Formats: sequence, structure tokens, C-alpha cells
Amino acid sequence: MRYATYSVILALATCSPVYATDAAYTRIAMEFVSGVPWLKPGVPIPISDTGKVAFPTQSLITFDDQLLTYDAGTLTPVTLIAGGYDNVRSLAIDNAGNVAFVADRTQGSDSYRGVYKTTTAAAPITTYHEDLQGLDTIETRFVAMSGNGTVAFSNMRSSALGGSLYRGPINGAPTALRNWSGIYFNTQRSDVNDSGEVATQFEYGSPVGPLSRAILVIDNSVTDPLSPDNDIRLTRSAVEQTSVGVQPMPSINNLGQVAFALNATITMNFYNTPNVFGSGLASSITLQPGVYVTDPVQLGHTPRSYTQIANLDGDYASFGRVVINDNGIVLFEASLDDTIDDGIFSGPDSVADLLVKTGQILQS
Repeated sequence: MRYATYSVILALATCSPVYATDAAYTRIAMEFVSGVPWLKPGVPIPISDTGKVAFPTQSLITFDDQLLTYDAGTLTPVTLIAGGYDNVRSLAIDNAGNVAFVADRTQGSDSYRGVYKTTTAAAPITTYHEDLQGLDTIETRFVAMSGNGTVAFSNMRSSALGGSLYRGPINGAPTALRNWSGIYFNTQRSDVNDSGEVATQFEYGSPVGPLSRAILVIDNSVTDPLSPDNDIRLTRSAVEQTSVGVQPMPSINNLGQVAFALNATITMNFYNTPNVFGSGLASSITLQPGVYVTDPVQLGHTPRSYTQIANLDGDYASFGRVVINDNGIVLFEASLDDTIDDGIFSGPDSVADLLVKTGQILQS
């Protein structure tokens, strides 16, 4: 499952990344045309490897959320409000047309936040996982799903002192991979591949420094009975030891490669005894702002290598979401110097590697 990045356009490129004038686009919906209401901004739009799409909209009258799905040329509405669902925050879709989404649900006087599921054919919505909401409770913010229907989500929040990172089949039940522990907490976005490798942006208690952020890659649950929550021996990282203000969104493909973007310079320090600060500095890696691809290695270990896809040397001013497919092709959002334009690009040259940008007229 990959993401289209502009819900205001809602136009999906069906070609390989090439110069925009050579690209072909399929328009699947427009606001106020053929019964489509407002498109809800701020929610990344998922597209499966089979071309299926799901996206949220809002009523023109009540502002309630609903879903629209696109499959083989057909738009299908999924009504939410009748079941008490609203405030869609995140969406995922698999190759078979299963749709997972994060939303709020109201039942009587109770409010829930959870992961719910339906299909592109508007199958009845059912609960995959939910939490009763109250003052300072755990809550799910994002959901990811791979092409074969492997789901990943987290309800860890540092202030709520609880929650877990979960993984499971869309037609089964999720199980916890990591629990809140004072080591792992306060997660942001995740991605997952068909093998069940979950790449998640974590805030974590670094063993070699202050409170930090990392993209951690986890593919099995902790089994050490003496340290069920804190065991780092089964945890890999794509990038680590960043400040808590550096929050890259991960994308992982079926080869296990992770792509991400940085908008600040970071330095990672590695020690003679991994994850032991007092053992002496072995090496350091500094990454400048840019878009990167890497193969994750065990947390605190080297060697590590990073392939830079783009940086700020040209016209790019900052980077946003990043996705990578199984061919290693990387697409990323970026804003441009001296303009108000944002776009989707595939490489270091903002002209030659442009796919689409704001204000561009798309033919359908």
C-alpha cells in the first residue's frame, strides 16, 4: 500500500515517475462533481498495488465524514455516521480491497477511538481494535496495511502511560509487538510490508543519550521473560538518536528497505560496545537534510549505509512524506525555494524529476 499525497487534487499517476509532461493521470474524483462532497485534507490517500483507492470526504451540510473507495473505475460510498463513526484520521488499503481506517466512534454516552475495517465494496464496518476514550487515555492515530493485508498500528502515547504497537492480518486479530515501557513510547506513523516488518517512528529512551526519536523496525515480539518490554536485541533501526523534534515518516518495501526524509542535520554516535555509552566512541554518522534509503540494522550497531535520493543543494526547500516501492523507486513531497509550490518528485532535480505540483493542470 502506498500513498498519494494531494487530497485537494485527488489525481493519481498511473505511470512510472517521469517528467510531468510525459506522465499519464487518471482522475478518480473531483469535489462537487458526481456527488463527491468536500475532500478532507490532511489525511494521506492510500493506493494499493492493484490500483484500489480509499479517501475521506466531508458532508457539505453536516460536516460529517464518510469514505469513498475507487476500484476498477467505480466510486463506492461507505457511510460512517449511521454507525457512529466520524473524524477519520488515517486510511490503509490492500490489494484485495480491504480498507482499514482510524476514526472515532460514539455509542450512547461512550466515545471510542479505534481501527475499523470495511472493503471497497462497502462491506459492513466492523471493529478491528478500539479503546474507550477518556481523560489522558491511549489512542490510535495512524494505521498501515501491506498489499497482502498485514495491518500495523499503535496506541502508545507518552502521557497516557500505556499502549502497544500491534500487528495482525486484516481478517484476523492483532497482537502486540512492543508495549509501552519507558523505553518505547509515543509513536507516530508506521508502515508495514508483506513479511510483517513494521517500521515505526518511535520516541524512545536512548541507552547512549537523551530522550530521542528513531525509525525502529520490528518484525517479532519480545520473548525475553526477564525484560519483556525493554529488550533491544530484537529491534533494528533505519535512523536513530534524533532529537524529539525530528519526526521522519517511514516507508518500507517488501525487500525491507526503508525510505525517509530529514529536514534537519542529525549525528548518530556508535560505541565499541553497542548501546553502552562508556565503552568509547567507535564511529559517527552525520546525515544532512534530504531523502534517504537504507537497510535497517540492529539498534546501536554498525556498519550502516545510506543512499541519498535528494538534498537541499538545488531548488528543494523542505521535504514531506516519502514512499518506496519494491523496485526501489522513491517518491517524495517537497516544497521549492522562492515559490509557494509543493510537489511530488522522484530525484534530485526538481524539474527533471517532477511528477506533479500544485497549480499544474492535469489532463484526464
